[in-house]
Amino acid sequence: MDIVKKNLVSIILGVVALLCVIAVFVWPVPKYYTELKSDGAARKADYDKVEALVTQKRQLPILDPESTEPKSLDTFPTRPVIDEGAQLVKAVAQSSKGLMEEVVKINVHKLLLPGSLPAPNPVTGINYIAAYQRRVNPPMPPEDRSGSIQQEILKAGMPPNEADITRAKDDTKTRMQREQLVYDKGVAINQDQVNQAIAAQLANLPDVLRSSAAKGCLIYINPDSINVNPTITGTQPPDPVNIWVSQVQLWVQEDVCQALRDLNSQPVKKDDGSTGPPESVMEAPVKHLYKLDVPAMFGAGAAPALPPGTDPNAPNYAASPTGRTSNALYDVVPFHLVVNVEVEKIPALLAVLTRNRLITVKQVESINPIDSAGEANKGYIYGKKPIVQVALSGEELLLRQWTVPWMPDAVRKALNVTVPAPATPGTPPA
Repeated sequence: MDIVKKNLVSIILGVVALLCVIAVFVWPVPKYYTELKSDGAARKADYDKVEALVTQKRQLPILDPESTEPKSLDTFPTRPVIDEGAQLVKAVAQSSKGLMEEVVKINVHKLLLPGSLPAPNPVTGINYIAAYQRRVNPPMPPEDRSGSIQQEILKAGMPPNEADITRAKDDTKTRMQREQLVYDKGVAINQDQVNQAIAAQLANLPDVLRSSAAKGCLIYINPDSINVNPTITGTQPPDPVNIWVSQVQLWVQEDVCQALRDLNSQPVKKDDGSTGPPESVMEAPVKHLYKLDVPAMFGAGAAPALPPGTDPNAPNYAASPTGRTSNALYDVVPFHLVVNVEVEKIPALLAVLTRNRLITVKQVESINPIDSAGEANKGYIYGKKPIVQVALSGEELLLRQWTVPWMPDAVRKALNVTVPAPATPGTPPA
């Protein structure tokens, strides 16, 4: 008993220790360990975030439109630095928006016939056929060709063909006989003299007609120089998709032809030493539009949706040398052009096609010399300068910011466009 009394404190402490050991196994301490472990992991994650912020390599925003390489930010961005960067980024964004607005202004086009897209009524559809044929496929001279690309934009002409020359000879002979024959008692007394005058006049008539045609135009054109959409014909309203396809073709045809007219309107040095705009094809640098072909596009299924995970803006050099393909921002419309042009004006031709237009010359396919004397025998009078025939392929971008409201439903579905058309059919985009 004395031993217990002397060691009472030690015994009590030992019992407490034993109870603590027992409590470790019977009290819910494992939960505490789990919470402690989770808390530690969370604290480590916070530490890692702070460490990443401190050691992260920072870069300045790219403000130079000519560069794609970001510059390193060597010091930690303080609040003034961050604010200044935000202001610069905002300024660049505003500048980009303004630039985009200007690009849209030069790219936007008008409908050939108001109300013809996206959902024309039957009467408008029929009227579109007449308007389209008048614009792209006008009657042959000497019929009225006003309002056509050939006359309004190009001021184009054609040399007389054999039928034209024969008809002119018959008209000339009839007129001269009527005006010059003198009759006595119903018998012409100067028949031989008149016949000689007629023969002399008719001998020179083909050259006179060809010279007159050359002086009356700025560029020669063939009857089939500009391709015509074969679906826009007949007496029934065309499918809105076909109207859209032909309208897209027409926009590009007009832009390319306007570029040719712009080059043929630039001042040139004339034979008398003066300088001024060309007055005839003999002075104009672009002599002959042989072919302008814009393929039909944007029909149903023309542009299927891309596979999941595909970057729609990634260059596709298999489709085009530029790598451009239609995407949510724009559609790419190719064209093929063949012209006879003064050899010294080839650089000017390539430049004028792209000036103030979203046109890119993809490839100059061929440059071949032209025998001007041989062409003159066919009625094409080109002038004195060396001429070559240039064949090239190009493409024009049409921004969807203004084209989508005019797209028929089937076209928007084919192009995977979800923006709805305007409430009033044919209403131009804002």
